[in-house]
Amino acid sequence: PDHATALADYWQLNETESEYFCLMVDLARAGTLRLKNKIRTRLTILRDQTTNLASRYKQKSIESGEREQIYYSAWFMSAIHVLVSIPEYQSAQKIASRLNLSEKRVNEILNQLEKNGFVKKKGKAWILDSGDVHLSKYSPLNSVNHLNWRLKAVEDSQDPATKGIHYTSIASMSREDFEALKLHLLEFIDITRKTIRNSSEEELYSLTCDLFRV
Repeated sequence: PDHATALADYWQLNETESEYFCLMVDLARAGTLRLKNKIRTRLTILRDQTTNLASRYKQKSIESGEREQIYYSAWFMSAIHVLVSIPEYQSAQKIASRLNLSEKRVNEILNQLEKNGFVKKKGKAWILDSGDVHLSKYSPLNSVNHLNWRLKAVEDSQDPATKGIHYTSIASMSREDFEALKLHLLEFIDITRKTIRNSSEEELYSLTCDLFRV
């Protein structure tokens, strides 16, 4: 265990990765079936936590109820919320033109977002009040949110002039390779979050990613 801990520190593993590695060492050294099963149970819990994005990134969620229902009711709610972080789009007129919505509708949404603490008015400009939020995979609105943005992705794929990338693949593979691909996607998501966090606000984009058993 001492050597395992030292190796985890040398490899600069995070807390969860370090615990997982040390548990693997404990599993290899365990002498009874009961102990092995207890360690396997803990390893399973850690794997589940790692693939649960809310636990992985420890993001705050919008509390359940009307506030959550309103925010995830349509794609343009979160789009407008994020769009005001870009200096060019801090007026209802600019937002309406960018998203192809009526200015009246955009004003209604901005007022609703302000009421719920997502944006605020500063002089004549709309700016962010609170930023990054996460919807739990256990929320009944989770599928609605995914559907809203995947429909937007389909709409973009139908535009011959799109600069986006749209890729769908159906394949057979081993269960081991499926788990490996999941890890690759999680690592890619880690990279995207770091890139976005350090990037200047210039344009609005949507990133959707799926990998699942059919």
